[in-house]
Amino acid sequence: MDRPYNEIELEQSSPEWYEWRNGGIGASDAPAIMGENRFKSANQLLNEKRNKVRFEPNVKMLMGTIMEPEARQEYIEQYGIHVEPLCVQAKSHSWLRASLDGISLERNKLVEIKCGESAYKKAQSGYVPKYYYGQLQHQIMITGLTRIDYWCYLTGSPGLCIPVERDEEYIIRLFEEERRFFEKL
Repeated sequence: MDRPYNEIELEQSSPEWYEWRNGGIGASDAPAIMGENRFKSANQLLNEKRNKVRFEPNVKMLMGTIMEPEARQEYIEQYGIHVEPLCVQAKSHSWLRASLDGISLERNKLVEIKCGESAYKKAQSGYVPKYYYGQLQHQIMITGLTRIDYWCYLTGSPGLCIPVERDEEYIIRLFEEERRFFEKL
């Protein structure tokens, strides 16, 4: 099957990964570009990318990264679908990139993993925070899939899954905003 993306062999968080990530627009950039990231504006992101500022994660982000393999394994066990992390780049627009937390071996199932307490509490109410929505839709846009599982996990608590469907109207706006942003780079 011909996929709309190329798989990029990179170890996430490696120097090569940071360089690749800085050369385009990744899923985690989408909320800032769409004005939905309460922690970073599009102008701040543009400055970081232009000046190749390496983002230093805070303690909560580091804990989430450390917990991610455990969370992924819980997802695999609960749903019986093996998923693995993967970096992808759109064939049509090579500046569109994503570091996926999990994609099935058949490449037909996506999962975005969040391990923070705040995200978990919101997921208990069936809620995906607005500041993650663009990230999810960006991954759907690149992969061409119709949905992504938003998986929230805390050690000692049951994993919570919220399926998020493809939002074509949002994706059209997202692509245009990301294209304009990339032109400024």
